[in-house]
Amino acid sequence: MSQLLFKRNANPGVIPTTSELALGEIAINTYDGRIFTKVDRSGAESIVAVGGGTGQEGVVYVAKNGDDVNDGISANTSVQTIKRAVEIAKEKVFAPVNTPITGITDAIYLLNNNREFIQAETVAYVNNTFPTLDYNEEKCFRDVGLIIDALVVDLEFGGNEESVFAGRSYLTYLGTEIEGEVTATSSGLAHAKNIARQIVRNIEIAFTYQLAVTQVTDISKPNGLNADTRIVELFNIVIDAISQGEDGLPEIIENQIVITYQTIKVASGDYTEVNPIQLPPYTAIVGESLRTVTVRPATTTVDLFHVSTGDYLSDMTFSDHVSPAAAIAFNPKGDTFLQRSVEAWRSPYIQNCTSKTTTGTGMRVDGSVAGGLRSMVVDSYTQYNEGGIGVHLLNRGYAQLVSVFTICCQDAFLAESGGFCSITNSNSSFGTNGLRATGVSEPLYSGTTLGANQTGNIITVDGLIIRPNVGDAVKFAGDDFYYTIDSATSLFTTENPGSFTNAASIYRANDEYIGNYVVNWVNANYPALSYDSDKCKRDVGIIVRAIADDLEAGGVEVSDKASNAYWAGTQSEVLGQIDETAAAILQIATITSAILGQTAPGMVTNIGISAEDGSSVIVDGLINDIYNAILRSVTGSSDITLAEVIINPLADNTATTFHQRSLISSSSHTFEYVGTGNKIELAVPYLGGRPVQENEVVEDDNGAGRVNFTSTDQRGDFRIGQELVIDRATGTISGRTFNRSLFAVMTPYILAIGD
Repeated sequence: MSQLLFKRNANPGVIPTTSELALGEIAINTYDGRIFTKVDRSGAESIVAVGGGTGQEGVVYVAKNGDDVNDGISANTSVQTIKRAVEIAKEKVFAPVNTPITGITDAIYLLNNNREFIQAETVAYVNNTFPTLDYNEEKCFRDVGLIIDALVVDLEFGGNEESVFAGRSYLTYLGTEIEGEVTATSSGLAHAKNIARQIVRNIEIAFTYQLAVTQVTDISKPNGLNADTRIVELFNIVIDAISQGEDGLPEIIENQIVITYQTIKVASGDYTEVNPIQLPPYTAIVGESLRTVTVRPATTTVDLFHVSTGDYLSDMTFSDHVSPAAAIAFNPKGDTFLQRSVEAWRSPYIQNCTSKTTTGTGMRVDGSVAGGLRSMVVDSYTQYNEGGIGVHLLNRGYAQLVSVFTICCQDAFLAESGGFCSITNSNSSFGTNGLRATGVSEPLYSGTTLGANQTGNIITVDGLIIRPNVGDAVKFAGDDFYYTIDSATSLFTTENPGSFTNAASIYRANDEYIGNYVVNWVNANYPALSYDSDKCKRDVGIIVRAIADDLEAGGVEVSDKASNAYWAGTQSEVLGQIDETAAAILQIATITSAILGQTAPGMVTNIGISAEDGSSVIVDGLINDIYNAILRSVTGSSDITLAEVIINPLADNTATTFHQRSLISSSSHTFEYVGTGNKIELAVPYLGGRPVQENEVVEDDNGAGRVNFTSTDQRGDFRIGQELVIDRATGTISGRTFNRSLFAVMTPYILAIGD
């Protein structure tokens, strides 16, 4: 049989010229899958391509009829698996502003290929050197790997921020996450540093502490020695953080990265993927349609997707994952890009997806492996997980959830160990439990009661490193109940009666003058310090105006708030410059008398007023309080107002711990036959399903886990928490201490409005 063959070329990237094609003639690149023809526009000839193409930057295509040998840059060159598309996206999402030198790239290659070797050697070294140490080997192994990952990123992109975040991950308000293990951990990481230095030199390590994992050498990578100084510097950042806390960390040097946001477009189809799939940051996976794209795990008991900062998933159905697996989660082994500051964190976003499985979990938010806000965000994510969990929040993980509909889940929404979420316009249908909150986080900070036999709802606690947070759960030794903090007074010791109106006016008018004074002092006393002088002036101005506000109004609230801006939880906002910043702020006090006396040369004066007596003492006291708050070097006391009342007297010096409670806050929640069971064929009422109202909301009797909610159930009854019920059928309002007819209450009110 005869065949019609067009002009063709089998070499990648080859495009015909205008001289090689006649008008109306077609040529094909059989490697790229591209068709070419010549066009003539008013005498201007050119070659145009049909199909294939260079694609759109930042987009990778996936289709069932694709091939993983393709580049995925266009629909015609789609890859076949989401896993391969993610690998392509990972290669493209980050690029260095400045190309690393050969020595750095050699070191990165060798460190990546010896990651597991360094992990295994470090654990074996610790076991050999500290034989009586009781510690979590699995977590140690994980953390060493994350430190290597952080170091590699910093090597490639020239900064130190990943290593700083790695060091910060060990720190808490109470000091360190590894209390009693600081020496062993520091020693282990020092050993890891020494191993890494030899690895990048391609020196085969003669003596090892284990034999299970062997070192990888590569003589084609001979220049890794050039990274030696940086490796030492970056490892020392983590080691110093562990041994010295936040004060031991240097100023963050941001990595110089060009970010190319990646979108993976998945065509209709049923995809079984090798899992888990670890998404790089700033990557979106968008299915063609929720109903036509299904993604299943090859290993059903392992998580399907591990997300990171800035990720987005939409328009897919996830199926067949079973306990303990989740469709979407943070990587339980950690991910260096999960360790962000609060300001830099971008919550992974899940939109218009469905989890349809049995015992699996739709979304797990584990705050123990993430930094920043430890959060995910959801809009329209249906959970049809028969016997599984819809959304699981643990270890202070946080989520904002909108339009999450759950069906036949064992726990539709579960918060534990300090996990918390807000839910809007969602429902829990059938299943066993609706909203369940239990337990609290590990202690975040601590103190002791100050004063004997304290009762009631105002308790004084001393030895505090921070002002207690509103909403935190507080526990007193000997009492099993977790109380709720409604408010807490400042740790500042200055007693300010206020009404220093003239002093405030003079002080406020000279905010810029004082800012310049402080900057000049910093320049003279820290000539080698690299800092932002404009930001310093701005911050001094904020403090000056805050003090002025307190001088007028009394108290210390505005000044306290200004000092709090220097910390985000356990993380200093002036990292590497904590001592210098505190010393600079303290200099404000040296000019207070001259400013308020209007004798400082060049200041703004107002000859019509004089500062009130005693105002200078108040200003100096507030400055000293702010100084201590920036350093966090001294503890203080606070009067804590509790939502509940303490009946049994607390002895003086009672140990007090503060926790983040497991909390679910849900508004406009619909409960539909909750408690009827996890099998839809048995749960629906016309097949015998019987709801259990007590299962709609499950919380701890000791105040640890709590659910705040408004809801409507299948009977039309409306609830505001556990305390207030409006019964649709009887028209009554009932609460813990009353029961009245709704019509008896409302009718006189309506008549009064009519009058």
